[in-house]
Amino acid sequence: MTGARGPEDSLAPATEYAANWRSLSAESLVVTIFSPGLALSFSPEKPMLTIRCAACSKKIWRYDKIGQGEVLRCHKDRIKKIYRAVIADNGRVSCPCGKRIGIDKGSFYKMIAKSFTYKGTKRNG
Repeated sequence: MTGARGPEDSLAPATEYAANWRSLSAESLVVTIFSPGLALSFSPEKPMLTIRCAACSKKIWRYDKIGQGEVLRCHKDRIKKIYRAVIADNGRVSCPCGKRIGIDKGSFYKMIAKSFTYKGTKRNG
């Protein structure tokens, strides 16, 4: 019988597939499964938005947005990583290119419409 596989042959592909699992950091695990004609990726990361400057497209910060509404305010405790934000003493938040992004209002930044863009997923809350 040609093309038949024994039990020892079926174990070899399973070890190949297990070798394709990799951990990038303690917070996220990326699993890639390869099968003949099929490739799947799964990344159980938290939904986050990346806020970028509308003028120069540089990253400003990563923000945990709760709810499906517009980004009108960015609460300081939900900003997870600051990339390039310049926060002046007078409360203005700007990009290093000079574009004003928002205004400090105490516990949050009031965002200036049309001065930033964002990508990512909002968390339902």
